[in-house]
Amino acid sequence: MILLKYKTASPPLLNADNSLAVSDVEKAEVFQAHHLSKTFYPHEDISYIPQHIIDVGNYLHSTFPIARPENTLHPMKLKI
Repeated sequence: MILLKYKTASPPLLNADNSLAVSDVEKAEVFQAHHLSKTFYPHEDISYIPQHIIDVGNYLHSTFPIARPENTLHPMKLKI
């Protein structure tokens, strides 16, 4: 029976100058520069339309209309 499993260590993160990224801030910057910037990028087929951005912002900040309460079913009104 194996109680403990060996966990392989991740390779060290290197800064742009090939020094080790030691602090959490350095590691986050390296991760952002190498992984996130290559994974997440703007779509080429979406053009920037200022009015569209304004419309979306207005919609997101608007209040939702108040809905009427649903009709409740009373047990005495049921026909059997």
